[in-house]
Amino acid sequence: MDGPLRQVLVAIGRGGPSPVQAGQGADEAEAWGEAHSAELLQLRAAVAEAGRDQLGDLTFLPSPPLPSDDPNLFAGLIARAHASTGAGGGSVVLAELFAGLSPIGTLAGGGRLWLERYAIGASSDGDDDDAQALARQVLHHDDEARLLAGVVADGLASQLYLASLYAARAADQLSPAGFADGLGLLAHKVAPTWAFPIDEFDPEFTRYGSRRPTTMIWYRRARWLQHVLGGAADQATLERARELFDPASNTRLDAEAVEARVAGMHQAVPTALYAMWRAYLWDEPELDRYLAQARTAPARLTRDAGALIDELRRGVRTRLGAITDVPAWVRRVRALGLDPRHASGREAGGGGTTTAAVSAARAGAVLVAPGITPGVAPVDAAAAAQATRRAGIEREVAATPRRGLADVGWRTIGDGTYHRVLLTRLAGDDEVRAQLRALDHLPALTGPARAVALRELAVSLDPALEAVLAGALVRADPLDDVLERDADEQVDLVGGGAAADGAGEPAGASAGSELELALGWLRQAQVLAPVDAEVPLALAAMLRRHDRLDDLLGLIAEAVAPAAAQVVVSLGEDDHPRFADALAVLLARPAARAGSDVPASAWAELVRHAVRLAPERLADLAARLPDDVDLLAEVAFRLIRAERREDAITVYDRLLGLPLPPAGTHTRRNYLGSINNACIQAYSAGDVALAARIADHAQPYARENPYIYHSAACAYAGVGDLRRAMTQVRLAIEHDYEHLARLEVDPDLGELRHWPEFRAAFAPWHLERDRAAATPVTAPPARAVDGAPVEVAVAVESPPAAAPEPAPAPEPDRDAASDDPGGEVATTEFVRVVAATPADAEAASFELAPTPGDAEAAHVEPMPEPMP
Repeated sequence: MDGPLRQVLVAIGRGGPSPVQAGQGADEAEAWGEAHSAELLQLRAAVAEAGRDQLGDLTFLPSPPLPSDDPNLFAGLIARAHASTGAGGGSVVLAELFAGLSPIGTLAGGGRLWLERYAIGASSDGDDDDAQALARQVLHHDDEARLLAGVVADGLASQLYLASLYAARAADQLSPAGFADGLGLLAHKVAPTWAFPIDEFDPEFTRYGSRRPTTMIWYRRARWLQHVLGGAADQATLERARELFDPASNTRLDAEAVEARVAGMHQAVPTALYAMWRAYLWDEPELDRYLAQARTAPARLTRDAGALIDELRRGVRTRLGAITDVPAWVRRVRALGLDPRHASGREAGGGGTTTAAVSAARAGAVLVAPGITPGVAPVDAAAAAQATRRAGIEREVAATPRRGLADVGWRTIGDGTYHRVLLTRLAGDDEVRAQLRALDHLPALTGPARAVALRELAVSLDPALEAVLAGALVRADPLDDVLERDADEQVDLVGGGAAADGAGEPAGASAGSELELALGWLRQAQVLAPVDAEVPLALAAMLRRHDRLDDLLGLIAEAVAPAAAQVVVSLGEDDHPRFADALAVLLARPAARAGSDVPASAWAELVRHAVRLAPERLADLAARLPDDVDLLAEVAFRLIRAERREDAITVYDRLLGLPLPPAGTHTRRNYLGSINNACIQAYSAGDVALAARIADHAQPYARENPYIYHSAACAYAGVGDLRRAMTQVRLAIEHDYEHLARLEVDPDLGELRHWPEFRAAFAPWHLERDRAAATPVTAPPARAVDGAPVEVAVAVESPPAAAPEPAPAPEPDRDAASDDPGGEVATTEFVRVVAATPADAEAASFELAPTPGDAEAAHVEPMPEPMP
């Protein structure tokens, strides 16, 4: 591919903006408060140097000049948006501002591509390497729908490579095979829309899944703002803002969120613009703080937007672009009732009754709600208004982060509706439910027991629940119509009603039964210390000793998650006949209550026991596993050993979707070994297409685990792509794969083994091996007698996986795993081979397998005797 395209791509790597772009780049840097992305400046310089602005269906756009007809930059951009009549209209200008985007180019079929202005790190736990975390993603804007469709590439380089592939194919400069290979290199890197129809060529193409949603969050939360600022002045047009309004991203702000927003105004222009325009249009009290912060912002856009709002507030300006009467426009925007402080003025669907209508109803007017005809008695209208209000409160509470619920509770302390909705949400929390049970139990306690319970609650009471309780006291509101309690939660949890005497002894003690007395004290201890895992474990032990298994299942359903899981594990360790029932109860707990705080070791043990005692529960259990690389690797290994290949592949699929762990860590070695094993398992299950896709996924880091090259070669051979299989063989040799002898005779390579270049690739390795064989080696003492062949085990590097079925020719070992010194079962596999003599085994530093069953337990078939 010669000509302008080659010049563009070469220039991107060379760098250096041209003089034509340098001035505009400086203007943009002043406007946005930071220098533009070097890669985009390099692209624009390369396009200018090439003298062509097209790459197939992609037409590159220069940096748009800043408006000069208004000294206020933001006002000039609003006027430009209002005057825009091209594709996308003013939505293009406003989306760039409120989402922080730079234009790349337009597409022939409609739409345009944008590059993120800000290098925003991934929303993971920081496991991404620096290059990935700082990459700017590419987004696609659908001009016809006037909508930002989403992220389509992980960076500018991937997008340009994709465009160049399609351009070369359209010009008949690339063969179908070359085009397919090019697409394969873009797996996990691009997720194009209709503009580049990848599905037509590869229906199973693995698309890029963005884990950096910040830009899309900025865009979605401000869609209503973009609409009302886009020139919509009449009420009918403004009404569409209701459809674009997202309540979940436009909630009320607590003090912490306001502080974060003020701090972020100097870091990102979209944050500043959204904060100020929202506060101005909703008359929020934080506006003065925002405007003060804007005056010192490094970005001219932020400074000028703040100055513009200040002029509009003071009446210095009464016109904004096509909006000729700004005060009337502001009143119409506020009448939409979008302000979350007046959420009751919106219907559940986002439109309907306005704040003004609610005020009129309170003044005595008849409120006509959806589904209610005029003339209905005022009591019905009031009920409808209350239902609408509650729906708005439910949306607000559902959208509030968990840490912000306490602020909601204290802010609305006099509002019983808010507190009922809040309590309903809190009741889904394990610890809060335990505290509610403890509160229910308080009336049955007296004396020291009551004092202990009060102290425990005072220390551990959830802050949001504390606000709800304070509100109930202030309003004299028992809140007894909120939650439905089981009958046994209405009385003493010991099971006998009120306390037996003033000392606070558990009910049942008078029965004289030492067992019931002990169980009663333990149940009461569980109420007093609901998050203490030791209490339910002691209670479980006593219930087991006395065969109170139904009570034990009830305990598993209610105990804190770590304790409940440990109780089920203990049943598995004893091969208890009710293990399956206990596991079913544990898995039946709501997902939020199943407990992400259950240790990984407990999850692994649950799988180990389920393999033997409850195989029918394995799929449900695997679905509950947390996203932990080491845990998923170990579980997949156990499933393979249990011949649960499909379940193992499902777990591997989850594992491969996780971020790549940091280099040099045990977890990364486990991850890479699991990729290798997933490829092997897919191949062994007969799904060679899946094996090939896994091999594609592994290519960027296969050099860290050369076992992958062996597995990938077999996978590509399995789908008939012998050329790619040959490439994997060469890479295995180049990276000193330690089982080249097995790779050379692997029957899964099929016809590839007969290629002359295949045999030629191994020639240097044979020569080096023959030289090494000529060097005398002193073998350690043999550990077997009579010269008989000795079965030995080779420890290999990763969670083990089943090898393919034995064939007439020797089967290679492609399993790889981590060299975990801890000796955990998930990180070491023993693969049986046969040495000609005991001395051969010793010379190879092999470790004898303790019993013949060890290799079989790993489900790796005994290796045939090596060829001479």
